[in-house]
Amino acid sequence: MLKRVFWAGIGLVVWACTVPAEPDAPLDGGDAAVLGGSPGAGGGLVGVPDGGTSEGGEPDAGPPVNSASGGSMGSGQGGAAGGTPGMGGSPVVPVEGMGGTPGTGGTPGTGGTPGTGGTPGTGGTPGAGGAGGRGGIEEPPPPPDTARFNFETTAQDWKDLGQSRGKPGLPPERSMVRSYGGLWSLRYPIDVGPGLTERIVGVVSGKIGPLPPGQTVVFQVWVPEGHKIGTLQAFIQTVTPNSWQQDRRVGTEIGAGAWTQLSIPIPPSYAGQNPLELGLRLDVAGPWQGDVFIDSVRVE
Repeated sequence: MLKRVFWAGIGLVVWACTVPAEPDAPLDGGDAAVLGGSPGAGGGLVGVPDGGTSEGGEPDAGPPVNSASGGSMGSGQGGAAGGTPGMGGSPVVPVEGMGGTPGTGGTPGTGGTPGTGGTPGTGGTPGAGGAGGRGGIEEPPPPPDTARFNFETTAQDWKDLGQSRGKPGLPPERSMVRSYGGLWSLRYPIDVGPGLTERIVGVVSGKIGPLPPGQTVVFQVWVPEGHKIGTLQAFIQTVTPNSWQQDRRVGTEIGAGAWTQLSIPIPPSYAGQNPLELGLRLDVAGPWQGDVFIDSVRVE
């Protein structure tokens, strides 16, 4: 008996391996297993007779045996109640999205029309300058010089008289550098070399005017400091021989950097005589260069 059962099991295994099983019918009401559950092991297979063929004999008439070791179909309680049986659909394959067409940049905006500048403002009225400060006390102009030779308008025909003596010097000229009266004087430039040199400046003949006896001819002479004038003399003379008259100063008698006055009285012998020369004579111990000023030569 045991031998029969053994061979019946072997036969069942061989059959099960060769005959494909029928698929289970779907269950109503969601009784099917999720994703079409598999039937229970050995379920739904046709049984074979318990009795096998005996060696060399007739089969035993034993009672038929139902399915071999397999029970009834297993019923899974898989998916949710009322769900449609899973069909084991094809898996969803994610498709890589194609990138969208890159957006094109917008049309560049054009700049606005530049604003025009406003009308320039007009400048304010310039402020008036402050009142000028009052200067120091201004000295009043000197009184007019009424001397016969005042040099206010011209040199009045004064010249270097050394020309006629073969001892020419430089010509005199009017100047406002300094004056004794009025605004102008006569500048006599001196430029001598080594040794004792004579320089003479004055006016001659009819340019002198009358020299009446009893009156005095007065000279104002300015010499600079550091001068080398050894002798300074004012003189007058007429056409008459030996009519020379003078006021002579030497050394320290000559003021330096100041006005020196020289005076010559007109002698009685000048009565009715024509003047010949009137002027200054200087003996200079050179070398020396400097200016001598003459002003307000009057007859009084």
